Amino acid sequence: MLLRSFFFAVIVTSCVLRFVALDTAPPGFFSDEARSGAHALCLGQTGQDAAGLSWPAYSPAGSDVEHATVGALYASPWTFPLALWLRLAGSSPYAVRAASAAFGVGSIALMVLLMWRLFDLTIGLGAGVVLACMPIHFQLSRLAWDNTTVPFYLLLGMLGLVLASQSTATTRRGVWIGMAALGFALAAIVYPSQRLQVLGAFPFMVWQQQRGDRPLPRAALLGLGAAFSLFCLPLLHGLWSGFLLERMDATSIFAASWLRQWAGPRLGTVFDDSALYRGWTAVLAFAHNLFAHLDPRFLWFSGDKELRHSSQLVGELGPLEALALAAFCVRKFRSGAAHEVADTTLSSIARLQSSCIVGVVLGIVPSALTRDAPHALRMYGAVPFIAIWVTLELWRSWRALQPRWRTAAFVASAAALIGVQACFLHAYFTRYPQMARSRFEPAMSEQAQRTVSTGNWRGFVQSGRTSSERIQRGYFAMAMGHVPCGVVRDWSVVAASKR
Repeated sequence: MLLRSFFFAVIVTSCVLRFVALDTAPPGFFSDEARSGAHALCLGQTGQDAAGLSWPAYSPAGSDVEHATVGALYASPWTFPLALWLRLAGSSPYAVRAASAAFGVGSIALMVLLMWRLFDLTIGLGAGVVLACMPIHFQLSRLAWDNTTVPFYLLLGMLGLVLASQSTATTRRGVWIGMAALGFALAAIVYPSQRLQVLGAFPFMVWQQQRGDRPLPRAALLGLGAAFSLFCLPLLHGLWSGFLLERMDATSIFAASWLRQWAGPRLGTVFDDSALYRGWTAVLAFAHNLFAHLDPRFLWFSGDKELRHSSQLVGELGPLEALALAAFCVRKFRSGAAHEVADTTLSSIARLQSSCIVGVVLGIVPSALTRDAPHALRMYGAVPFIAIWVTLELWRSWRALQPRWRTAAFVASAAALIGVQACFLHAYFTRYPQMARSRFEPAMSEQAQRTVSTGNWRGFVQSGRTSSERIQRGYFAMAMGHVPCGVVRDWSVVAASKR
């Protein structure tokens, strides 16, 4: 009872802190966040995004050809819920970021439910603590980006799969099958890096499920595949049309120009444009990127070099992940697993841990295939699997302890966790806003604040040099100047015709 109460208190505190000072930490309001807000506000007002597209699967960064193809894309699994959220919560930068925080809290709740259904409430709450205290999850839950929804949708799919396997009623199983297919499909739609992960992890998890004690009937499997394919139609349309592939090519490691730039300082040779040399160089770049994601400095000390993705006060992982890794090493160096009591629960834990390792690898590999590695945002799909693996490893270590040591181990671990989290949070809310100020484009927010007093929102919007910047400025006109979306779009069109 004491253990569950502590876990619950940590989860509630962590969830509440995700909504604290969202308008100041991180500082400013980055262009991707503003454009997400603009698209969502326009969808809520007119049914069209800021570029004039009616309920699109993907909203472009701009309405011109350049930004509509290789620029950033904002996926409907993020913009549609955000449009509803902003109708209820207002349109301020705080409200936009609060939607991401809500997705973060939702992913923690789904993690608790998933592990509760698989094992028991104590393990479920423990998994919620692990995910809630992970620095990468805290950081990205406070940014208004579409990729911040990925853990939520992955966990929704996993929970649906588990509930479907545990259900005996055909109708209820059909509902859970639909939820599983929807969750995995939305995770694939929402962000490029997760498409490859879902394509690998989804069939693997279904295969693992079929090897367990409660396999799905053949009809349910066919329904799951059909529903997943149906929900993925927007993704297939985007791939067939080519604009999603162009966006992926703009960030992949296979472009000759990027390989030439990467190979020069590292290989010390003149870049050869032959297919063989390009392929070999791409393999080396992939291996370099893959191991960069396993660098202890990235994982535990300084995190991502981009201050938008990481506070750089700590790494992407926290003390619980370090403790679990140490426990794993100790367990492996001891006499195998002979000291553990073999039972059904342990067998299920070991099988799920193996599945999580596959999920982590499939979450990191797509990120390693892109530039600027290690990249916290692009490996975010690995986070739910890391949290599950860590939870189960800590639980196995707890079970292996002699009863007389468990209270002392709990007190020491809890004190260390609270101390580390308190130090991190203090630094995050005091030092990080100053460190990251330049990375969140505060000048745009400050200019918008000055425009509130002058009221010249038309001039503010039309001063944007590109349609992408005008959409960004349009958000502030709608949110702070209460200008209707249709008017902002007209201003942008007039400005484009004059350039």
